[in-house]
Amino acid sequence: MSEQVVEQFIYAKLAADTSVKSAVGSRIYAEMAPPTGSFPCVIFGNLGGVDVSEVGGSRLMTTFRYKVVAVGTAGFSEIDTVAAAICSALHQQRNVTTISGEVLSSLRIEPFSMTERVDGRPVYHRGGIFSIRTTD
Repeated sequence: MSEQVVEQFIYAKLAADTSVKSAVGSRIYAEMAPPTGSFPCVIFGNLGGVDVSEVGGSRLMTTFRYKVVAVGTAGFSEIDTVAAAICSALHQQRNVTTISGEVLSSLRIEPFSMTERVDGRPVYHRGGIFSIRTTD
């Protein structure tokens, strides 16, 4: 499944990046952090995608949009370095093989930044939206 390829790619690239690893350790999560998780962390999630199919209907590739952000509670200054490392690790990657398949390309297509209140305290998010293309 293409989503598995993308998520393996994101996790592997971020876990191998020394800047990300020194800031968040192993706190890299798909979709949401665990209820007992600590900050800062990295969260990534699928925002959708588009299939490219041949005339006969077989899917050739899929282009996904993934939001990948550093998340913290001590302000943007806590996560800015991690957000920059996320971009460096994932932007302009080509032909990366994972256990489940191949990522043809990965590009940051939009910056992302937001603040929300969770249990009365601010939580800061900064990173990007990435276009990640896989083969099927």
